[in-house]
Amino acid sequence: MPSCEEVRDERSSYIDGQASLLHRMMLRAHLAMCERCHRAERALRDTVDLLHALEDEPIEEQS
Repeated sequence: MPSCEEVRDERSSYIDGQASLLHRMMLRAHLAMCERCHRAERALRDTVDLLHALEDEPIEEQS
């Protein structure tokens, strides 16, 4: 099972769906047992979801 540090290093690829099946399984097992890592993963996932929900709008130049 990965350590908390390894989970932290792999968290983004896990959330983005880029982790291998083996890594996903190991991360899920760790997250199920480690409340601190689970909360951090949930917070990052919520942040990513909010960013994806924003509409792309052109930035107007200020004079």
